[in-house]
Amino acid sequence: MANSVHAVGLVGPANGETVVIIGAGIIGLGVIQVLKAVASTKIIVVDLSDKRLAMAKQLGADVVISAASEDPYQKVLEITGSTPISFAQDLPAGGVDIVFDCAGASREHAGPPTLQQALMMVKENGRVVLVAVSERPFEIDSNAIMRKGVRLFGSWAWSLDEFGEALKLMQSGKVARKQLITHEFPLDRAGEAYETQLKAEEAIKVLIKP
Repeated sequence: MANSVHAVGLVGPANGETVVIIGAGIIGLGVIQVLKAVASTKIIVVDLSDKRLAMAKQLGADVVISAASEDPYQKVLEITGSTPISFAQDLPAGGVDIVFDCAGASREHAGPPTLQQALMMVKENGRVVLVAVSERPFEIDSNAIMRKGVRLFGSWAWSLDEFGEALKLMQSGKVARKQLITHEFPLDRAGEAYETQLKAEEAIKVLIKP
């Protein structure tokens, strides 16, 4: 939760802004919860897992996009509008103020990196927050950053103040986290717990209870 608080705090979302979250794992879902607590934004969530997209919708996402069946970039352009970029006709922007990349690139990932999708979706002078850890190096078109004036933020961990803020959000009831726990295992089944966590279509957050 503190990771999500940190990521959102880097960009200070304002009321009325449109936000895309790529990746509806535990941190991406936490970003939804923080956004709902601090501002009135339009939230679009992208993921491969129907289970996680359903949870995103339950937490208040306005639109969910299945990357398994649709091109997220083209779908975002359809939803938010397409704005041509002068002298960069191959970089039409969506009407997105902020994109959080909470997915990253796995070893098996095919197609454009999620960070590249984020850079394509965001509007001129928009903000992109890279939250995810990638399992392998990947290439991006840096012209999208330069030509659109994108502000790119790296988000790593949290401060002690943000940890405290996360606790206050939960204690106040503004954020409910128990609903994100899909499985519980005893300590002697920790190996099974980790294997379950890898199954995105089944698990959101797996808890090991000593």
